Amino acid sequence: NETCVSAKCQANLGPGYSWVATGTKSEAVMTGSCSKSGTTTAVCDAASVGVEARVLDVDGVELKPLADLKETGAMQGRTAAISADGSTITLTGETGCGADKLVTVSVTTFQCKAGAMPKPTWKAKGSKSDAVMTGSCSKSGTTTAICDASHVGVEARVLDVGGVELKPLADLKETGAMQGRTATISADGSTITLTGETGCGADKLVTMTVSSYVCE
Repeated sequence: NETCVSAKCQANLGPGYSWVATGTKSEAVMTGSCSKSGTTTAVCDAASVGVEARVLDVDGVELKPLADLKETGAMQGRTAAISADGSTITLTGETGCGADKLVTVSVTTFQCKAGAMPKPTWKAKGSKSDAVMTGSCSKSGTTTAICDASHVGVEARVLDVGGVELKPLADLKETGAMQGRTATISADGSTITLTGETGCGADKLVTMTVSSYVCE
């Protein structure tokens, strides 16, 4: 953790224990033939420091709560949501499973860590060549996204040319990122507002030089 001494930094601190997105890696997950689905929530506290949650959104990934780490040594599920203050993680996954099988695959990982951790913020990362979705559009709009523990790693790509479609946080499927024609970050870095075009057809994915912003 970074040293935090200024009043501004102290005001931006999260709780003493936080669930943190730690990237992707190849790791073991338990899969099976399942008949139900469910959710489990775990608090990050002194007793849970070091606990890992592994997430893979494919059929058959079994839900493993904090109390059931015996097969893989980690919690697991299909999706993960971290509370705004980072203190809890909620996993969804499949239950009522048989034909258990331990497989090694690439997963997204989260870990409970100790220490007051600075809250993530939107940061300008400069220019790069990347994919953006363009089209023939009839309208314009705006979208706003909060940078919190559950959105660490989310990117927004910005290119101010005609036809750049507005892609909100809920629609990352084409490019893996938000996108728009302009971006405005709030003074405290907690939110980003994008403008862009909507009501689009003739979608086309093109690679161009974009301005990149990342929640980190």
